[in-house]
Formats: sequence, structure tokens, C-alpha cells
Amino acid sequence: MEKSIRNEQLSLTYPLLGLIFCFELVFFPEIYTLIDYAAYFREFETVFSFVCRTAFEADLRAYFNPNAKAPECPASYALRHVVYAGGKRSIIKNNSAAAFDEIHAQSWPYFENALYVHTDLLYSKCSITAVQALMAMSIYVEGIGCPSLEYMLCSNAVRLAQSKGLHRQPPIAWNLPESEVQQRKWLFWAIYCYDKHISYRSGRPSAIEDDTITCSIPTSIPPGSNHDIIWCTNVIKLTYILSAVMKYIQTLQNKETKTKDILKPVEALNARIIEWKKQVPFPFQPDEDIVVSGLSPKVHIYCVLFMRFHYYGTLVALNSAFVYPWIFANRKREHDRLFQDQVRRSTDLVVEASREIIKNTKYVDIDYACPVWLAFYYPMVGLINLFIHVLRYPTLSSVQMDLALIDIATGHFARVGYTSSHSISFPFARELARLAHEAVRATYWGSELLNLELSDVNGIGEHQNQEIISLNDNPQGFREELNRSSDLVDEARNATLD
Repeated sequence: MEKSIRNEQLSLTYPLLGLIFCFELVFFPEIYTLIDYAAYFREFETVFSFVCRTAFEADLRAYFNPNAKAPECPASYALRHVVYAGGKRSIIKNNSAAAFDEIHAQSWPYFENALYVHTDLLYSKCSITAVQALMAMSIYVEGIGCPSLEYMLCSNAVRLAQSKGLHRQPPIAWNLPESEVQQRKWLFWAIYCYDKHISYRSGRPSAIEDDTITCSIPTSIPPGSNHDIIWCTNVIKLTYILSAVMKYIQTLQNKETKTKDILKPVEALNARIIEWKKQVPFPFQPDEDIVVSGLSPKVHIYCVLFMRFHYYGTLVALNSAFVYPWIFANRKREHDRLFQDQVRRSTDLVVEASREIIKNTKYVDIDYACPVWLAFYYPMVGLINLFIHVLRYPTLSSVQMDLALIDIATGHFARVGYTSSHSISFPFARELARLAHEAVRATYWGSELLNLELSDVNGIGEHQNQEIISLNDNPQGFREELNRSSDLVDEARNATLD
């Protein structure tokens, strides 16, 4: 079995070199630089770090040592190949003008090699390297050019991590070295953040129950990690709040819940989110401009964007139920005034968060490896919420600014289509922008015509026989547009869930 896996790896990893080089590869590891595995650590672990580079390179040297006779485990095999996939993808996208399909065709076979031993990772005896491999595979398919497999891969990694007790504080009796204890802590909390993040995005249940966690939040960076300790601890704290928000959202599905029991938790959670924001230092403050040249070498631009979008997304997740008119349409509210006050506060929070999300898309560099949450999910959250706000309140003084931001979001998705040679496109973003503009235009002309009608009643105007169309009359054409906008919103929301 080991021999068959090893031979398959050699033939599939280097299809361009040909079989004649397979034997030489074992004795000349420098050929391995064709893959540039270091690119994985430079570009794919910019936000979450799951793989210890020093340990990976030690295993790599051992694997290519001609005197090594120990059989290779499926976990090391899978991890090595997903790192190959990331390195190969990086080389192609950085050194050529290859199309999306070409990048996928050349890098995907390495990922398939890792996927080949997926069953062995879950059911055979292996170390936490198997957990790292599954998480690395999940990170890889986060790229906008890949199939959406991240939820299932992450869920598998969570179950495997919990089966190995990573969510529990290691007992003193285990006599683990401090470096290993730190590694276990960082690996678990990185998995925790990623699992909650994917769960929120997909609308699916998280695989981690917070009450079972005894593993403490680490206070130092493990050896070989390039991440910033302040960023890591603040993301963990915010994700813990997001987990509480997701639990709260589940209670809204119960129609028997009283209004006062709905409002108290949302006030408390909003206070926790705002308090978290106050203690976040620069450059991670969500409302500050990003100075890319001033970032520490340990802080990638994606780290800053993830924290910002994570913060805005948490606000939207908590408060959007009070913004969407269909959520509580059929619920009897015994405290209507209190409820409407919360609707106003939540609307302000959601709208401002959506505006900030769209403003921050200017920092996004679109390419094949750009993660889905950055290229699609959060910009779409901002677009949909701002679109709904414009439809509900088309006469506000801020509506022209909001229309401009909707156009900016539409431009962002057009950029995704352009970069991908239109293999990935979002035509409904353009439709949302068009409908928003038409809704405001119809409201404006309806108001103008209504003023003319009032002038006629006073005998001032000369259009007494003219047909007057106002927003309150809701003409058939405008009603059809509103129906179409509702369908587009549903389509966009379903797209984010898929």
C-alpha cells in the first residue's frame, strides 16, 4: 500500500517532468524547487495558520532522504500534496497571464492526490498532522476558482481534532513539552475561528460546542509561526462573540419567544461587540484607513481585512433580523414601541456596516487564489443590505451616497468577472444596482407629480387633466420592478448560502 501511494505521488506530482525524472527526483531534491512549496506559507496561510513550516520542512527532508526506510503515513502524504497544490497555483498566477481554467487544471491534480487519502485521514491511526492536512485542504478550496468543499473538509477536521482532545486543556500527567502544548492550542483556536466563520457564511451548524472547550487561549506565538499575537487573540475573542450571536439567531426561529426575550439578548450582544471594538489597537481598528506600507511584516493585508469584515459581518448577523421586513412580519409584538426602537438602532448598525464593507473592497486584490469570503461573500452582504435599505427608504438624504456605494460594489463584482475572463460572473449585482436606481427615480418623479397635483388643486397648475402617478399609487410597472427586486434578493441570499 505504501509503495503504491509513493509511486502514484511521484508520477502525478511531476507530470511535466516525465517518468524519466521520477528516479532522479529522489536523489536530487533541488528539483523540488519547481513546485515552490514556500509559496503556500507566503500566500495561503496569511490569515489562519494551521501548518508549522519548520516541522513540514523536516518531514520533507526525511521523505526525500534516500536512506529513510520508514513508510510514509497518509497524513504526511496529504499535507505535502496540498502544499504542492498551493505552491503550483502561486507560481502560475504570479509568473504568467494564465487563465482561471488553466491555473485550475495545473494545480488541481495535486489537491486530488491529497483528497485520494481523505478516508485514511479520518479512520486510520495518525497524528495531528491529519488535522493540519484537512484544514490546509479546506483553505485551498477557499479560492474563488475552486469547488465549494470547505465546509465539509473543515467539519471533518473539527471532528478529528476533538477526537484527539485538542479542545481540552492537556493534563499535566501527559508531560507534554511546552512547545507542543502551544502548538495544540494554536491549532485548535485557528480551527475554531475558521469553523465558526464558515458556519456563519454558509448558514449551517457549527461542529464545535463552546461549552465543551477547556483549552485556554494561547498567549505566545509558537515557533515557526509568522502571525501577530495581538491579531490572533482579538480574532479569537470576536469569533467567540459571533458564536453567541449564532446561538441567539436560532432562538428567533421560535415564534413563541416573547418580544422582551428577543430584545434583551440583542442589546447585550451589541454591547459586547462595541466593547470589543473599543479595545482593538491600531492597525486593526475597523474604522481606520489601512496604510499598507505601515503594516508589520507579520500582518498581511488580508489579516486586517478579515478582522474588519468579521466585525461588520457579526454586526450584520445580529441585527439584520430587525432590518429585513419579512422576518417578523407575522409575529405578534406586545411591546411594539420597544421593538420599533430596536429596529431603528439595528438598521443604523447594519447600514453603516454594509457601507464600510463596500468601501473596503478597494483593498481587495482579485486573483484565482482570492478567498471566497473576500471576493464574494462580504461584498455581497454589503450590497444586498444597502439595496434593501434604499428600497425601504428611497427619500433619505443619504440615498445618493448609498446608490454610489451600490455602484462601487457592482464594479467590484465586475472586476471579479474581468479577472476570471467571465468564467465567474454575478449579473444579478448589476440588476440590483439598476433596480435601486429605478426605485429612487420612481420615488422622485412620483413626489414631483404629487406636488403638481397639489398645485392643481389650489388652482396654480395647468395640468388638471394629466394622469398623476405617485409612489403611493404603486403603478403596475413599478410594482413589477419591486417583485423582480424581491426575486433577485432571494437569489443573492441563496447564492451566499451555497
